[in-house]
Amino acid sequence: MQIQLVVTDLDGTLLNDHEEVSQKNIQAFKQLKDRGIHFAVATGRAQVEARYAYEAIDATDYFIGMNGAQIINLKTGAIIDDACISAGTALHIFNILKTEDVFFQIYSKNKVMCTPKAFEKRFGKNIKQEYLERFAKTIIVSDDIHPALNFSNKFFVVLDDHACELRIREQLTECQDISIVSSSGHYLEIIPHTVHKGIALTSLCQHLNIPLSSVMAIGDSYNDLEMLEAAGLGIAMGNACSALKDIADHSVANNNDSGVAEAIDRFIFDLD
Repeated sequence: MQIQLVVTDLDGTLLNDHEEVSQKNIQAFKQLKDRGIHFAVATGRAQVEARYAYEAIDATDYFIGMNGAQIINLKTGAIIDDACISAGTALHIFNILKTEDVFFQIYSKNKVMCTPKAFEKRFGKNIKQEYLERFAKTIIVSDDIHPALNFSNKFFVVLDDHACELRIREQLTECQDISIVSSSGHYLEIIPHTVHKGIALTSLCQHLNIPLSSVMAIGDSYNDLEMLEAAGLGIAMGNACSALKDIADHSVANNNDSGVAEAIDRFIFDLD
């Protein structure tokens, strides 16, 4: 199998627990670039939240964001795909989340927005400075959130408990145009029903004229399942959920031990 494209998740995969890219991972991607192998990031984050990570690598060609709702050519800035939740459904979701009094963000036109009440609930007054500098400053905090509902790619929800998740899911059962994805245990991501990382990877491969059999995909969570199933070679991180390990072709070290670099070394460089 000749790998022509490597695609990796960010949180829990390419990033360690300090949300940094290790030097081993950076070096591995430099070698990929030298060999002309494409690299894409596939994440639940918006581009504005992920930029610091893929710019640290300086070898990222394509960005699959918001669990597949958006595909961007980072070399040209061109948007290859951009899927949105219908305005009516987005308003319904917004009202449910406000009533549940959970922290949530709306991803719209590469902006991340939340209400002042939601921001205070999530971050309070004790937000760490390094988090504020890296992430919180990318969030637009405003009561005037309704314009974003016309072009919403994703809702990101931080759950208070499992009962909260069940209530939200129950209230959204009649919405046939969305998918609800669990990630990292206590997060929900609500996206268009036509979207997941596997579909986005398929679209990107069609755009690049690369067969899926020539793709290596690496991930750790439930929202990576379809991506690993679509790829010719699916790699689960050592810290991956059991469901992902069950369907993966191989497992590697965890995200704190540069498992991504190990995958590249073992299944690309060592096979040359």
